[in-house]
Amino acid sequence: MNFYETMMGQKIFANRLPRLIRSLEEIETALKQGQRPVMQATEVQPNFLEDLDYGNVKIGVCSEPGYSDQNVKRLLPLLKELEEKLTPEQWSLCLRYQEISNEFAMQEARRMFEHGFRLAHFRRIRYKSGKKGSF
Repeated sequence: MNFYETMMGQKIFANRLPRLIRSLEEIETALKQGQRPVMQATEVQPNFLEDLDYGNVKIGVCSEPGYSDQNVKRLLPLLKELEEKLTPEQWSLCLRYQEISNEFAMQEARRMFEHGFRLAHFRRIRYKSGKKGSF
C-alpha cells in the first residue's frame, strides 16, 4: 500500500498540503512586499541547545507565567484507568474519539491564530496608511 492510499496520506494530500502551499504563497507575497522584519532583543541561556535537546525548555503557552500542567497530570492516570477497564474495542473507540477531538481543537486553534494574524496585519496596514478609527 502506498502512503497516499492510507487515511493519513489522504488527509495530508487533501487538506494539509494545500494549506501548506497557501501559507507558503502568503509568505512569498509578504516577502515580495519588501517589508522589513521586526527585530526583537532576546536573551539566550548558555545551555539553550542542550536544554532544548533534552526537553528542558518550555516553549509557547507552557512558558507563560501562571501556566500549569496540572490538568495533564490529572488526565494521564484517568487514561491509564480507562485503558485497564475498557475492552480493546472500547479502548480503540476512545482513542479514535480523542484523535478526532484533538484534530478539531487544533483546527480551531489554527483558525483563531490565522484570524488574529490577519487582523493584526490589517490594523498595521491601516495604521501605516494613516487611517484612524475602527474598521
